[in-house]
Amino acid sequence: MGSKQLARRHDGRWLAGVAGGLADYWGIDALIVRLAFIVLSIFTVGIALAIYVVAWLLMPDALDGTRGLDTVQGWFGHKNNGDSGHQTFNPYSDAN
Repeated sequence: MGSKQLARRHDGRWLAGVAGGLADYWGIDALIVRLAFIVLSIFTVGIALAIYVVAWLLMPDALDGTRGLDTVQGWFGHKNNGDSGHQTFNPYSDAN
């Protein structure tokens, strides 16, 4: 018996695939989850929309496993290669 994995849907998505991924995980229609996000966003003054964005940042894509956070880091040129980005300045170095 395979375990269910929470992942954003890559096909048939409207925005980022979060609602489709949640629907697949819960075994319900994606339209129900989308409508729930819309209604909850209205009644919670956007808190549900913020939850959607956080879910997009953290949930992996079902196709390639990338997260929204990976996309955002790419926009700003950050790479997760172990380099902290810290640079030291040596005024006596010939590399200036």
